[in-house]
Amino acid sequence: MRKKVIIISVILVLAIFLCSCENVSISSFDNTIIPDRSGNSEAFNDVGIFFNKKGVVYMLDPSTGISAPLCSKVNCDHRGKTRDNTDPTCDAYFAEALGYSAIVGGKLYCLVKTPDGSRSYFTKEFYSANENGTNRKLLFRADDIQFGTHGSYEDGYFLYGYYNTETPNGEELDKEEIGMCIVNLETEKLTRIHINDKYSGTIWGMTICDGKLYYGLSYRTVDLKEYDYDYLSEPEHIDTLNELYIYEVRKYDFETGETETVFTTKTIPKLFIGYGYLYYSQDGKEHVVRELTTGREFCIGFENVKNPNAIFSDGILFIDDNKIGLWRYGTEFIEETGYLTNISDNRRLYIECITNKWVYASLYNDEDETIKVYCPKDDFMKGKYEWCTYDIE
Repeated sequence: MRKKVIIISVILVLAIFLCSCENVSISSFDNTIIPDRSGNSEAFNDVGIFFNKKGVVYMLDPSTGISAPLCSKVNCDHRGKTRDNTDPTCDAYFAEALGYSAIVGGKLYCLVKTPDGSRSYFTKEFYSANENGTNRKLLFRADDIQFGTHGSYEDGYFLYGYYNTETPNGEELDKEEIGMCIVNLETEKLTRIHINDKYSGTIWGMTICDGKLYYGLSYRTVDLKEYDYDYLSEPEHIDTLNELYIYEVRKYDFETGETETVFTTKTIPKLFIGYGYLYYSQDGKEHVVRELTTGREFCIGFENVKNPNAIFSDGILFIDDNKIGLWRYGTEFIEETGYLTNISDNRRLYIECITNKWVYASLYNDEDETIKVYCPKDDFMKGKYEWCTYDIE
């Protein structure tokens, strides 16, 4: 019996988030990164770790290890919405925050969802505010968005990709509706982009480079209803499944509204867009980094290197046999910079992200128990550091 197949491809997208200083200009933003992982509501940058409790946005300062709600009120109880507190008054309360909160250019931004009660998806609202939650302003409201696939702050923009599987009346669509919301944080102008391809697809990455938007799009070229789920699930038929999908990178010009395809592959690769580069690996043995503006490619073919552990502004981090190696963009070799320390034999390291100042990571054991940690980036790269632990529960 043929069955409808729903394949969800979870790709770790390390997005670039930018924040800092007075007299903000687009070129002055520092890096901020938000991992796009299922169930992950944390946002990381040089300023701190952002998270929410029942809609109240908190920030943990890595320099002190202290977390606090972003609220200006004295004697506030910082309570979110509950049965006995239906109208929260805390300045840091942003309804149901979606994990894309961040301080960017001296302002607090937050994407939230609010149930409208009429269909299976929720209204999305994007706010700006002072760092203490005051002077709140609604930058956009969208009643037609179901599922978000990417959210990032980069180069003075907020980038959000999404798709819909139903109409506003709850009727199933023949193919997904794909779109993006792009907010210029300086002008507060919203650009909505609807992708009207004939195939179903998903946005897997977005980045700004030289004033142009580059976005990754994956889509299947046939209706999977024609295939049996058990057949495609068998390992020996993975090549058949791969041939049904196409992965592209497209460039969008804000001034003209024109779109150009700059990269295409059929094989399911490891993919990442950021810092003006596309990273991909198709065979697990060779890593390719492509300059988005020129198309120039660099191959990192090292037999002993399996997968990158982090991609950030300096380059690509590889950890092998506890040795920390860095491939700097545009170079030929991986530099050995230091060694992992303070990790017991039964724990595995997973780097959440690396900003200009900090390395944020998680330590797992065989029972999937997690310890969240961070340390200064400069110390980590030299292999001379101590992990600081934190808990946001």
